[in-house]
Amino acid sequence: MAVQNPPLYQTISGDYNANSIGLPYRDLIRQGVVGTADLTVSQRGAGANMSVDVTSGHIWIAGTSSVNQPTYRAYNDATLNLAIAAADGSHPRLDVIYAQVQDAAFSGVTTSWQLAVATGTAAAS
Repeated sequence: MAVQNPPLYQTISGDYNANSIGLPYRDLIRQGVVGTADLTVSQRGAGANMSVDVTSGHIWIAGTSSVNQPTYRAYNDATLNLAIAAADGSHPRLDVIYAQVQDAAFSGVTTSWQLAVATGTAAAS
């Protein structure tokens, strides 16, 4: 398996939505990984290539589409391999692994979360 997409904060019987169910968590829980060993990133374990492995673990992710959007609890249940773009031939760069929530109650049509790579810009310094 891999990234698990729980119901997050689905509308319940048309009476409760993400605001009323999840918003209190935003006041109580800061975003970030839950345990020190959760979602650790390392070079691919099954032979070096341009990818990294992200271990299993739990994370809280703050929604950013609205000031009323809650903080979401998400879970990855197995090591996930993410591809890294080819390196620049002469300049270093820093890439970032990030977690992102999509909640159709606030924006778009999807309610899920993902781990992804933001490719940095190669530069001499």
